[in-house]
Formats: sequence, structure tokens, C-alpha cells
Amino acid sequence: MKASPFGTVSRKAVTMALLLFLILVAVVLGLIGAVVEGLLYLLVIGAVVFLCALAYAALRFRRGGRRYR
Repeated sequence: MKASPFGTVSRKAVTMALLLFLILVAVVLGLIGAVVEGLLYLLVIGAVVFLCALAYAALRFRRGGRRYR
């Protein structure tokens, strides 16, 4: 059995944490862009980050179930 490069944290947990962080960043940027006048570009950046996070999640988690070796 190989040792994980992340210590005791699994790679799937790190991937999920990254995904949730990207979604949180997208929501914060979107809220700031929608509320503050003149910062509409942050709303657009937030939407792009959110779409990238969804695409990343679709690519990483599209295979369900166990992987057999």
C-alpha cells in the first residue's frame, strides 16, 4: 500500500475541499459584484469561477463507484 502524499487526508477529500473553496470564492465575488456599484466585473468573474468549478467537479467525479485494479 502506498503512502498518501497528503498524509492521512485522502485525495478525494482534498479535491472536495478545493471544489468547495472555488464555489465559495465564486459566491463571494458574485455577491460583491452584484451589490457594489461599479464592480459588475466581479459578478462576471464569479460566474466564470463557478462554471469552472462545476466543470472540474464533472470531470473529477463523473466516474462513480469503486475502481477495481
